[in-house]
Amino acid sequence: IRALNISHVFHCAAAVSFTQTMEDAAVSNITSSLQMRSLTRKLSNKNAKFVYISTAFVHGCETGTKTEPLPETLFSLHPYDPLELYKSMLGTQSYASAAMNALGFPNTYTFSKCICEHLLHGENDQNTLIIRPSIVGPSVQEPFEGWAGEKPSTIVAAACLYLKFPYNMWCFGKETVPFVPVDVLCRAIISRAFICLDPDASGIEGAFSDPSADYDNEEKKESLQFDHSLANYPRKYIVTVAWDASSHESASFSWLSYAYAITHMGSLCGHVHRVVAYSGLLLSTKLFPRLQFSLDAFDLLHSL
Repeated sequence: IRALNISHVFHCAAAVSFTQTMEDAAVSNITSSLQMRSLTRKLSNKNAKFVYISTAFVHGCETGTKTEPLPETLFSLHPYDPLELYKSMLGTQSYASAAMNALGFPNTYTFSKCICEHLLHGENDQNTLIIRPSIVGPSVQEPFEGWAGEKPSTIVAAACLYLKFPYNMWCFGKETVPFVPVDVLCRAIISRAFICLDPDASGIEGAFSDPSADYDNEEKKESLQFDHSLANYPRKYIVTVAWDASSHESASFSWLSYAYAITHMGSLCGHVHRVVAYSGLLLSTKLFPRLQFSLDAFDLLHSL
């Protein structure tokens, strides 16, 4: 493999469980990523690009708005050191646990992804592209509409859990679901990874001058100028893949609509008793959002 003229290495694998231990999250989501990046560095093509699939939820307790979206930059872990956090996750875990709580990360998955981004950016000898997708859901077109893989995941898995455990406490508000179809995500990854390659730059992407350009417009494409002075310098980018404020409302849906849909489907198909289903719907969409329970409050409810 090292002898082949490989231009890109895509690292899409991850352990997406929200309940995995610190050590498991570190091994699955950080160690493996660093090993893949090390393999990329050893390829014969020294300009090979490492494409890392992260997550849009790497900002701790911070949330964005329509007017002020979360930036496509590294989330500050200050005063904690990323490398020491990684070592702590593999060891005693006390330092990492303190940081995870202080920075407001809800689970080890998002925490490990954030640390991995820092470690990948910390070394300056490799072209690196970090893709941050929001919640990945069923496709809109490829390979066919509604395709969601062989096993339920993300919002499909949430619907299964909601119907399987109808007595669990859920809270569904009017907020838009931060979701992107899997085929749209795949197209975005490929587009960003191979965008505007300059034939004289040995694989370095020529989008330095205007990474936000409209590449469907041939006139704009021809007007892009590649800065050859940057050709020998590794480049690092972070790109979020999600619907934004300019996207049409029909491109997504609210958590409230999601709750109604799966409740109706579950009761009509006989997966859950209708009285239980609609009683739960009333609590999760009307009562709990008004009470604005914290995560600790929900944990207390579930323990009763």
